[in-house]
Amino acid sequence: MQSMNTDEQSETGVHSKSGRKVAGLKSNPATFAKTDQRFWQQKGRLFKEKGSAAYSCRIQFAGDRLRFGLGTSNKDAAAAKAASIYHSLITDGKEETLTKFKPKTAEKADVSTVGEWIAETEKHCTLFSATMQNYVSAVRKLAGDIGTLPRNKSRFSYKTGGTAEWRAAVDKLPLSVLSSANVNAWQVSYRKSKPASPEAQRKALNSARSTVRNAKALFGVKIAKALRDVAGLTLPDPLPMADVSLTEIFGKKTKTRYQSRIDAEKLLRAASLELVQEQPEAFKVLVLGLCCGLRKREIDCLLWRQVDFDAGMIRVEATEHFRPKSEDSAGDVDLDPELVALLRQWKETTKGEFVIAGRDHTNFKSRVSYRCETVYSALYAWLRKHGVSAQKALHELRKEAGALVAKTAGIYAASRLLRHSDIRVTADFYADKKQRISTGLGALLPAENVIAFPGTAEKAALSKQA
Repeated sequence: MQSMNTDEQSETGVHSKSGRKVAGLKSNPATFAKTDQRFWQQKGRLFKEKGSAAYSCRIQFAGDRLRFGLGTSNKDAAAAKAASIYHSLITDGKEETLTKFKPKTAEKADVSTVGEWIAETEKHCTLFSATMQNYVSAVRKLAGDIGTLPRNKSRFSYKTGGTAEWRAAVDKLPLSVLSSANVNAWQVSYRKSKPASPEAQRKALNSARSTVRNAKALFGVKIAKALRDVAGLTLPDPLPMADVSLTEIFGKKTKTRYQSRIDAEKLLRAASLELVQEQPEAFKVLVLGLCCGLRKREIDCLLWRQVDFDAGMIRVEATEHFRPKSEDSAGDVDLDPELVALLRQWKETTKGEFVIAGRDHTNFKSRVSYRCETVYSALYAWLRKHGVSAQKALHELRKEAGALVAKTAGIYAASRLLRHSDIRVTADFYADKKQRISTGLGALLPAENVIAFPGTAEKAALSKQA
């Protein structure tokens, strides 16, 4: 007697055992071979693309994660086709299978190398220059680490011109080097290459995550759509890093909550006595970081026209020299009356449009270069002498500003000062608890030490007190 599937059983009311159960086999999806249609009929094996009624499938084969459209909304027919595709991969190989089931993919793409993708993106997409530089640097780093390059090519050979040679060699690499399998292997190797200490591993994790996130962004949906629909280019299918998931690769992002090691009042008093005379521009930077919570780039590109003296605030907004980190990063920063008066004095003695005196950068594009590098160097040296040893000392001042506001006005006010998109960012990474939190039961403890193992007399005395 032929076994009935679950739907047939429910419709007829018959609940006989299936052939697998009669044979003593478990109904485990893993027992079906991928060349078996029943494997693909299992829940989660097939999926539908957004906006499409037809099924698709993903197949991991020879280190690549391949995606195939199945061209039908009938699940049984789609499962049968998926089984045929896998059988073809096993028997005929990847290239022949792609030619048969994905003829467009088998055609030569107009964009097939790292350099071609970068060039076409720069030509057809309007990314902010610093953002584009972030994405391109991450892609080249990943491709350079994964791909095979001549041994004499190094991206660190700036003085000898080796960096340009390294970049040219990376740009010739095929986009296939950025497959999900290769990227996953890279991040594992990257973390293993760092010291095993928790702090070193935390930094390695965050660095690898940042590299992968920025590289993946260069192959995002909007950029691909511009290249495909606007420029009319034939792109690789699937796109590089299309199936890379930051969550799957890295797990949850590590949270390093800020722990205050700064006495803000003492630091500001010392700066008022020392920096004002010795390094006045460094003193300005310290005040804007510690009293206003401004980011380094915001301070570096701050213009006098962004300071509203009448309203008593600094307006963080896009200018010809600066673009906010995000929409939420733009906003108004309220100033203490004393700081408004100090800013008026600064403006009277400062020439030019920038609040901080530095190089005249009217066409700012670089993501790593700052106008006031010499000012920051002087400030960092002074901060180290006064106990601020953090690697990003100016950002440490911003965190301290958030912690101070959180103490007096609450976490929401701190989030507004720091202009975070989500209050959880402030709570997780920036706002240290500046107040002591305890049960308060300490007041009930005896004022003097009690012997650890009291004798009879001591016990009696304690009982009498109770």
